[in-house]
Amino acid sequence: MNFSSRHGIERLQLMIEVVALAILAMVTVHLFDLSDAISLTLALTIAYAVPRMLYTSRKWCTPLGRAFLCAVSFLMVSLAVLTVWERTAAMGLPFSTPHLISDDGNYFRWALSHYNGLTPQSKVAFPGFPLVMLALFKLFGPSIVWPLAMNVLFTLTTIVITGAMAIRLLHGRIECSDRWTATLAIGLTATLMFFLSQGLRIQKEAMLYLGITMCGYVLAGMNRSDASNKTVGWREVALWTTACTLMALARTTYLYFAFIGLGIFLLSNWRKNWRKIALFTVISGLLFTAGNLVARYSIEGHISIVGGGYYMQKDFLRHGSAAQPYLDIVGKYFYYSIWHRLALLPLSSSVQFIIPFPWVYSNATVLNVFPRIAWGWYIVGGITLYYFFCVSWRKKLSLGAWPWWPAAIFVTIAYVFAGVVSRYILPIQPLAVPLAVYVVALLRAGKLRKLFFVWSVTYIVVLAATLIICHQIQVDYLHNMEEYYRSLMLK
Repeated sequence: MNFSSRHGIERLQLMIEVVALAILAMVTVHLFDLSDAISLTLALTIAYAVPRMLYTSRKWCTPLGRAFLCAVSFLMVSLAVLTVWERTAAMGLPFSTPHLISDDGNYFRWALSHYNGLTPQSKVAFPGFPLVMLALFKLFGPSIVWPLAMNVLFTLTTIVITGAMAIRLLHGRIECSDRWTATLAIGLTATLMFFLSQGLRIQKEAMLYLGITMCGYVLAGMNRSDASNKTVGWREVALWTTACTLMALARTTYLYFAFIGLGIFLLSNWRKNWRKIALFTVISGLLFTAGNLVARYSIEGHISIVGGGYYMQKDFLRHGSAAQPYLDIVGKYFYYSIWHRLALLPLSSSVQFIIPFPWVYSNATVLNVFPRIAWGWYIVGGITLYYFFCVSWRKKLSLGAWPWWPAAIFVTIAYVFAGVVSRYILPIQPLAVPLAVYVVALLRAGKLRKLFFVWSVTYIVVLAATLIICHQIQVDYLHNMEEYYRSLMLK
């Protein structure tokens, strides 16, 4: 068989996919009962097939991009099987009652309690995600497989849409082809391991990934200068409505970020964008109202969260928690004035950018180490920072208003939560990818190479020094805690 041509490469890739599917089936049959193995294999196959068909149907599909998507899918599917095994068969539990903790367990118990009325109901702030899980239970029966496979599908689809978003934002601005742009975007997104890891949780992050990225795609259309963007197409309306529905269900407060994006584009060019902005604001407002009706938090609650105070300090910077070394530096952050917290924004943003740290001190299992493989984000994030500090202010090279939307989301989350919940910024990590692709395209065209070299060396030195210092602080803190508990035992 000739694999030198593109069709030959595609046939080889198809063979690899078939072999991977066969391996998946054999592994699941070995680990689980036959019926469970069949359901898990079919669900994960669909979770891969949908984004794969979406990507291969695009004109900008390439063999390399397909290889990236296949590789990241194989990684996620493998870890999904491991997740299911650890939470069920390894503990002698069925798929219908897995051992889930934290938010994962709360969401699953909520859906299960509404499914059969036998499980004690847990409280959740935003019931949209467990409502979707309940619908899956009604269709297929209660199982950890369905929400997990859905989140894998949403995460992989987000990766494909990131490629489309990069094309839409950068088309006509760089000398590279759309195929090159999308391929690099998909490859870079596939390196964001913390982002991928949360797509393997029974949590709402994957719904937010898809919602925010679809919003980014629509807003990238507003960022273009051609006159055709003055009209409001039904595809744009459908995409925006779907995106806002996902966010309203998963975490209604993320719709504030949709409003921020619309506000940025209203200020940047209201004459061109006002029709779309008016319509999208109405859609977002209606869905925000609907989502807020079933959420635990009211608008007054949102204001209270932003304002800080006792409960925010207790939940996010509690004395004696893992964040104690950071607490020793910032003190009672959530009691500070607005201006004091704004003055600390460089620190809180830096903390949010760098955590979770790329190491573990105990329980170094695959699923615990995986989200701490941070090099992909440090590379993408570092290149993105180069855009903001060294490129964005150059009129001929600036990408306009769009990049300031993810930047605004990032600093807003850092301000509200002191930078300690880096999971909240995962939905905007794909938004950083087109900016990184743009910088690479500029370098490829021979622009600002010397400046980028200086930036890269400085960034690597600062990042390495920061990680070394943080590692030592954590080691000292853990040592002091061991000494403290040892002294208590002796008493």
